[in-house]
Amino acid sequence: MRAAIRRLTVAMATAIVLSPATSRAAPPSPPARHLPQPFTAAAYVMGSAHAKVTIAEYASVACPHCARFDAQVFPALKARYVDTGKVRFELHEMLVGSPDMVQVAAAGFMLARCAGQTRYFPIVEAIYRAQPEIFSSNDPKSIFVRIAKDNGLDETQMDACISDKANIDALNQRVKYATDVAKIDSTPTFILNGTKLDEHGREPDIALFDAALQPLLAKAPAARSHR
Repeated sequence: MRAAIRRLTVAMATAIVLSPATSRAAPPSPPARHLPQPFTAAAYVMGSAHAKVTIAEYASVACPHCARFDAQVFPALKARYVDTGKVRFELHEMLVGSPDMVQVAAAGFMLARCAGQTRYFPIVEAIYRAQPEIFSSNDPKSIFVRIAKDNGLDETQMDACISDKANIDALNQRVKYATDVAKIDSTPTFILNGTKLDEHGREPDIALFDAALQPLLAKAPAARSHR
């Protein structure tokens, strides 16, 4: 079963959730200096603006099904369709599962955005790969610190990023749009040219995307963004 959406907003407790279980939360970090230009678009987009088909994926970096899609299906999808200019791919952020999962996903997405557009997707993929470690660790924050440092941010910058009220409010607005307007109720959900992908009761594989995309590519004009 895919991860269902919980109608929770992200609280300022994100930094507390990411603190070691045996320690008390540290006081808020001072504003970080020399942060990259943050990524502020509604979704992370790959592919040609002139592609006939747009795939909008609604995903959470805390969702194991999303991580499985990213590892097992997305590389082939990207190579066949996105890199060849046939498909435009959009990643939309969602929060799913338990309160801890919601907070981890929120921290992950905010960290990715604070690192800037060129590092956004590498951080998302790094968190996907680290999911088992994050959810089995007594010190998940250390894993996020490692991912941040691998992508050009130190711990102070990361702490400032994920505790920033403006970042939290912006994420909550994106999630509100997805649940209230786009009517997304689970992750991953895929929208192809405005129509939800029929997964036929199974997790999507490349064959399912091939079957869904070929008719659209044969007849469709260039598609607009899902938002």
